[in-house]
Amino acid sequence: MSGATWAFAIKMSVMGMRRRNFGVWGAVGAVAAAAFWTSAVAADLRVTVSIPPAHSLVAQVMEGVGEPQLLLSGGASPHHFAMRPSHARTLQNADVVFWIGPGFEGWMARPVASLPEKTVVISLGAAQGLTRRTLRKGGVWERHSHDADAHEEHSPEKHTHDAHAHDKQGDHSDHRHDDHTDHSNHERKAVAHGRLQWDDHTTDQHFWLDPKNAAAWIERIVRVLVERDPSNAERYKANAFAALQNLAALEERIEAILAPVRAAPFIVFHDAYLHFEARFGLNAAGSISLPDAGAPGPARLAAIREKIAETGAICVFTEPQFPSKLARMATGGTAARIGELDPIGTGLKPGPEQYDAMMMALAKGLRDCLKG
Repeated sequence: MSGATWAFAIKMSVMGMRRRNFGVWGAVGAVAAAAFWTSAVAADLRVTVSIPPAHSLVAQVMEGVGEPQLLLSGGASPHHFAMRPSHARTLQNADVVFWIGPGFEGWMARPVASLPEKTVVISLGAAQGLTRRTLRKGGVWERHSHDADAHEEHSPEKHTHDAHAHDKQGDHSDHRHDDHTDHSNHERKAVAHGRLQWDDHTTDQHFWLDPKNAAAWIERIVRVLVERDPSNAERYKANAFAALQNLAALEERIEAILAPVRAAPFIVFHDAYLHFEARFGLNAAGSISLPDAGAPGPARLAAIREKIAETGAICVFTEPQFPSKLARMATGGTAARIGELDPIGTGLKPGPEQYDAMMMALAKGLRDCLKG
């Protein structure tokens, strides 16, 4: 099956997903029943992924071929992660590295810039077809149409350049130069050498919280894996087909869970859920912390308390990576309940099932607290 043919087959299958309900393993079984690959062989391709949700999507595409390595684990925050020598070794030994990009994992920027030229570095934040949403300003927000601040970037890769002809050497790293971005010296040098994709800090980088963005990632992931490991191409394509079916069904399940609480106002710990809110029509009224999950000052906490009183916000949500005392301070003197959301699912077992479990936990956590 040619690349164009399988891509078309994936698109056609997903068009009908809205009326069907597939589980991921049921979908894989259906594809396996019509299997067109030969017996799986041990994968020689060494793949490393930065954070659990992206790792889960890569693992879905690699199912039955190999297991990608995960960098961030053990409940660590992706905003303030400190790499250890073992993490650096994992990166250095990788053939392919998937990350969101330096706009999200700033702690990876220098290590990625020092990787060997043969390493394929893929910025998922630059994947074609993503819907991008502008972060909100301040700690309290007015409800408005999320679509007004969203745009789908149909072909970001058309802006890429290859200063050193890496593609001739087998290096298909994503890269885009932005002359208007203020980088530190080492990041600017890395961008100039085509090693990094820079996304500014005005865009919500939590792309995976929209299942349609996750689908765009699946399409990017499978193309990279097929290029780098053609001996397992048919297995990767079949797994991607099943993963896209599952994402469509997952979106329908989440919509049903959240339907009763769409209008209920709530406060989040930090502005990480814009993609999720917009996709499912939720009513977030503000965030406690700063955009980088930094600690808020007294004025911000006072503004949040006023917003809770003004909107009747039912819940204030903490995150497991951050102290819950800030939520208690924000809800002091109000009737708001405290719940917990985890936008990367750090408490879940890494692997193919992690993405679904994380998204379902978000939906159920919101519903359970908002319904009381």
